[in-house]
Amino acid sequence: MTDLRDLERTKQRSIIGRIWFTLGEQAFPGAGWSDFIVVVLGWWIGQLLDLRRANKSDVEFLFMDGPYSILVKEDRDGALALSFRKGSDPAPRMPPVTWTTRHELETELLTNAREVVAACRSEEWPDDVEVQKLARLVHDLETNSGLPED
Repeated sequence: MTDLRDLERTKQRSIIGRIWFTLGEQAFPGAGWSDFIVVVLGWWIGQLLDLRRANKSDVEFLFMDGPYSILVKEDRDGALALSFRKGSDPAPRMPPVTWTTRHELETELLTNAREVVAACRSEEWPDDVEVQKLARLVHDLETNSGLPED
């Protein structure tokens, strides 16, 4: 879901990296998708926190670059339905809906977010406001998830 080998900080101080969803052999929006990785992961974790707090029964994971998003709906049994979108239409080459659990999705996002925060710190970007925000969101999700902290 993330590839940190070419993580970079632009002159405008935005952190760019590779982030995408995989589903079997499929990659959405595409394998190695380049985006504002710290901001995007922060948005997604914030959405998961809203879902967990029952503020919402469905959320949308946005990518900053391009018209791509993933609609996440929780059913009554706690399962999550993921719908991959390009604009307002279903994404080509992706199944209309795929199912997962909140635990699986949280675990995957936490793993990736921890790695991104650690990589930013090793690059000596820990003072970046978005990195600090992502670290707080990771802590918030870990604290109440029952998932192990690093």
